[in-house]
Amino acid sequence: MPKILLQPKIIFAICLGASVLPFSEYKVVEIGSRIGSGFCGKLLCGFGAEVILVEDTVDNYLRHLGPFPDVVDPEKSGLFGYLHAGKKSLHVNRRNVHELDELVCSADILIFGTASVYSQKETELFDRLSKSHNLLISIHISPYGMTGPYSKYAGTELTSNALSGITQRMGKPGRPPLTMPLAQAGFQAGYAGASGAACALIQRDTANHGDIVEVSEAEAMATVHAGYAVTRFQRAGILDKRAGHRLSNLPYPQTVLPCSDGYVELNTPEGSQWKRLLQMMGSPEWSKEERYRSRMKNSRSPMAEELDNKFKEWLKDYTKEDFYKLCREFEVPSGPVRTVDEIVKDDQLLSRDFFTSIRFHDGERYLVPGSGCSLSKTPAKRDLLVPRKGSVSEQINSAERNLLKSGSLAKEVASVRSSAGPLQGLRVLDMGWVWA
Repeated sequence: MPKILLQPKIIFAICLGASVLPFSEYKVVEIGSRIGSGFCGKLLCGFGAEVILVEDTVDNYLRHLGPFPDVVDPEKSGLFGYLHAGKKSLHVNRRNVHELDELVCSADILIFGTASVYSQKETELFDRLSKSHNLLISIHISPYGMTGPYSKYAGTELTSNALSGITQRMGKPGRPPLTMPLAQAGFQAGYAGASGAACALIQRDTANHGDIVEVSEAEAMATVHAGYAVTRFQRAGILDKRAGHRLSNLPYPQTVLPCSDGYVELNTPEGSQWKRLLQMMGSPEWSKEERYRSRMKNSRSPMAEELDNKFKEWLKDYTKEDFYKLCREFEVPSGPVRTVDEIVKDDQLLSRDFFTSIRFHDGERYLVPGSGCSLSKTPAKRDLLVPRKGSVSEQINSAERNLLKSGSLAKEVASVRSSAGPLQGLRVLDMGWVWA
């Protein structure tokens, strides 16, 4: 039986009955107002890290994006609250680099989200702060990365999506492409940053040094589809194109169609599933015609439009829930397109206690999505308080910062193996077959 080597932090958690969250020993300083940097900090905070959000004299622009419960109030932004609940807000003039130096010197992790417009001063600030001490892990999140011909270009969600290649697949044929909704490039970059931080912490325990984790929002977004689209192009020369409410170059149906009270998604990648879908419809006569035998031909015009119309005619007599019940009965992997008000009442999500809340200082609570993963012994924190701007500024002084330095950073690391990868020594058993 192979030996299992436990790090001191793991032994410490076991002794406490695994009540210590995975990042409980770590202090994080977060600078910037990107959604990517905010989400990265949120993930670490949710699993125990102490995250100090640095806010300058100018408001974090996310405080002004909303949504707001009624009037615009920088202290009541829903987006800011979702990203920063549980953190501590510290008012620091970013021109005072010595104060930032002192703050970062006591941190395990620095999260740095750049502005949308390139700034040489920001580049110099990150370069300075990332060298604060040898064990610091620095997460740099920007539209295109720190190097390359685009690194100094201005960047937004729109441009990051476009550069990733995913935009060219979205929208109707012959129309301009569409971008992904709801800041997906930023959120994917946040996931990448938090994952990189976890790997760098493992590496630090063995190599006795920190790392710079560089995250490009465009590259993070490209990983969402490139493993599928790029390999199809390289292996088969297939270039996916915009197909509106369908996915191109896949067997019919891969589409969204209207029903009596909304929309449903039809998806039958396997031939047996397609046959069960037709049985679910009552095995219509048209399904026996030779011209509809090839599902790949069915996925292209004009066949796709013909079949869409046949399914629309059938679906108009069914509600979303009626359709969903039939899909489960016939084992067809299709279902309803939920609206937000339906999602918050969904039996599956409610049974798993997926949703949590955030609290504002006036006592109001708002429902928000919970963690994307559930740890059985150390679940993410819930019902977190949204910080008011600079709410801990008066609580942090030089003496406290010196005490903070005696925390995890002062622990002696036993071995030095700088050439080892951050996950070396870990064994993973992959028994899945889906992309995730």
